[in-house]
Amino acid sequence: MMTQEKLLLSKTFSKQLNIGTALSNFLENILEIFGGKTTIYERRPITFSEYLYVEMITFSNGFQIRTSLKRNPETFEIEAFAYSEPNHVYLSNLTSEELNVMYLLVKKEREKIMNQKYSEVDQRELEVMTSLLMNLKVITGEII
Repeated sequence: MMTQEKLLLSKTFSKQLNIGTALSNFLENILEIFGGKTTIYERRPITFSEYLYVEMITFSNGFQIRTSLKRNPETFEIEAFAYSEPNHVYLSNLTSEELNVMYLLVKKEREKIMNQKYSEVDQRELEVMTSLLMNLKVITGEII
């Protein structure tokens, strides 16, 4: 099944920052990846202390990201990681076979369109395939 988490972003923050400030800065960096219209839809803290903070974040585009910020005990710098996670709400309604078939069909169809001459490409079809592929990536957590 293609629903493994993937490292999306990692960053190191100064030891002068507290974890909350580092998290705010890190969330801004993640939002930059998605572009201007995406916002944070929901935040669910999983673990928090002054040395470790883990949170599940759902964005307005449907992507779910697990952030993990950890203070390095030697340098005191904050190491931040963002992992893409599958959207389990969507996944619960599909079997893995259905998901794999949909993903492979859409990917194959989009590649076929992308290999055509630009003048021969049906732009509407390309938009639909690109949109479907993006939705499947949201469902499976495969961002890149």
